Amino acid sequence: MKIYLTIVLAILCHLGFSQVAKKDSVLLAMEEAIKTNPQKADLYIERANMKRSAGDNAGAATDYFKAIELEPNNSKAYVEYARLNISQNNMQAAVFALNKAIEVNPQNPQPYVELSKLNFRQRQINDALNNASKAIELDANNFEAYMARGDVYSMMNKNTEALTDYNKAISLGKSKLANDSAMAAGVYFNMAQCKMRLTKPAEALPFINKAIELGSNSKDINTAALYNMRGNIYQDQRKFQQAINDFNKSINLNPNYPYAYLSRAIAKVNMAENQNAKAYSPKTGGPAAFINLSPQNNLIANKEHSSTIASALKDCDKAIEMDPNMASAYYIRGQIKQTLKQNDFCEDLLKAQSLGIEVQKDLLKKCAEAK
Repeated sequence: MKIYLTIVLAILCHLGFSQVAKKDSVLLAMEEAIKTNPQKADLYIERANMKRSAGDNAGAATDYFKAIELEPNNSKAYVEYARLNISQNNMQAAVFALNKAIEVNPQNPQPYVELSKLNFRQRQINDALNNASKAIELDANNFEAYMARGDVYSMMNKNTEALTDYNKAISLGKSKLANDSAMAAGVYFNMAQCKMRLTKPAEALPFINKAIELGSNSKDINTAALYNMRGNIYQDQRKFQQAINDFNKSINLNPNYPYAYLSRAIAKVNMAENQNAKAYSPKTGGPAAFINLSPQNNLIANKEHSSTIASALKDCDKAIEMDPNMASAYYIRGQIKQTLKQNDFCEDLLKAQSLGIEVQKDLLKKCAEAK
């Protein structure tokens, strides 16, 4: 393959292009290389990858098929074709291609990595774990395999194991992660989540800070989620104003992100009440909290306090408007309404319960009394 890449670079120089990174220039050079070496499958694979990056999926598929026609046992061609199908949500075709890649080369770890990722997306956790582990067995230096297995362990709530694999992935994939800030930010975000589930917010903070630093340089990551996570970490540390600042930032980045509104509602209640309801649930990985608000007469006596609680209620309204099935939002809103002596508080608590929240017995008792 090295000789053919040399040909590509030579063509670029001949054509007078000074910046090899320009996609059009590289694609043109690759086409010239294929004209010179029309029987080289790897060149078709590389051109297909370029076309796929440019959004030319039909052109990419044609080139992958040509590579397979030239070299029916080229495992890489099947893997790349599978990636194309995954990006188009053609999962059945992707699985077929990955199984074919394994059939023609059982020692190639990459199809197992891709199968693990696919299994993970489809919540086939045992298969995801087995395939990632198989990839590591075949190649102990495959950083993507450790990332994939880390994701599986994280979903299984095996956070210590997940952190071990993520650290291994970072160690092995330094050069790749340095050139893919979105991927790197995702790893650090996942590590912060694991630390939060282990109730170690102080250790989670450096990871989420790193994720935010990297995410700010990429359009391919949900930066709003990063700030929401850091806000929840600050909230866990009782730094409520810093938490609210991050939730505000999250909402500014994505005004349609319901979790940031709910997290901010809980932070407002915490700050007003000087308590520490958890906006982050280790069990669910999202906001869920039992709050214990002051009696209404205290709210009336303190207008600023009352205004803060009313603002928290509006945040819950907004979250529910965006996601009508957000159980935690009903749970928090029901508690706020109960404190404000709004008659429909019970409806919210029962709705939260119907959506899977374990509602405190005291609250259900108050519900029964209200009836």
